Amino acid sequence: MPSVCGLDRKMKEWGQAWAGTHRFPDYFDSLWQSAEAYVGPGNTSPRPPLNFAKVLGDMVALSHWMTPVPWGDTLRQVACNGAARLAFPSGPYGATVTVMDQLKHLLIELARHMRTLCCKFDSTTDAARQYIALIDGLRGVFDVGIYNLNYYTAALAACPDAYTGFDKTGAFEPSAIHQRPDWDFVYHLHGIVHHSLVGQFGDQICWLRDLTGDFFDGHQGLSTDKRSPYEPQPGANRLLRRLAQVYIRPD
Repeated sequence: MPSVCGLDRKMKEWGQAWAGTHRFPDYFDSLWQSAEAYVGPGNTSPRPPLNFAKVLGDMVALSHWMTPVPWGDTLRQVACNGAARLAFPSGPYGATVTVMDQLKHLLIELARHMRTLCCKFDSTTDAARQYIALIDGLRGVFDVGIYNLNYYTAALAACPDAYTGFDKTGAFEPSAIHQRPDWDFVYHLHGIVHHSLVGQFGDQICWLRDLTGDFFDGHQGLSTDKRSPYEPQPGANRLLRRLAQVYIRPD
């Protein structure tokens, strides 16, 4: 499995590819450089770790900061009076759309990359057998529950019968997680390669056992979503304005 540094490099490659394809700034790289400059090499205090997860979080924050009033982050007005140093497309939601689009692209590439590596996972190697033996030893003495922060399947290889929060059909069971008295579980708090959205729309997740199957790693947006990629048909805006005049009273 790759190191965090290895994924950092991959994220930068995917970010550059997205920027080149869409001819927009590479927001991931810009935020990475901004974070590096913020802590600065001359800072004598311990530097917080900088990795791809930190920058992805900054992208989420940036998308909220660039969303216009009244939906945007109100601290933007206090901190920088609405100023922005990056170039964004025109339109009130142009910045939010493009930042979130690159973020979705990076997460999809990450999920695909990790699935490819997990398909090559060999549980018969010495390192894997030692890891499995360690988990087996703990489970033989204790009631074990594992909260896993990794995306990959090593813990499942060691605990193939552990409860994951999904039923046998792959449906998510949030109530069962809260009500379940037993241990012997593996919960993936940051997600795992087996997670997929149920379809192209919405945010409901499911568990797909076959890593070579069809996964939905980023929804396409809803018709009411400000980040929806679908453009209205010609005349749709005029129709919507007309409906508003007819059905919405001035008060």
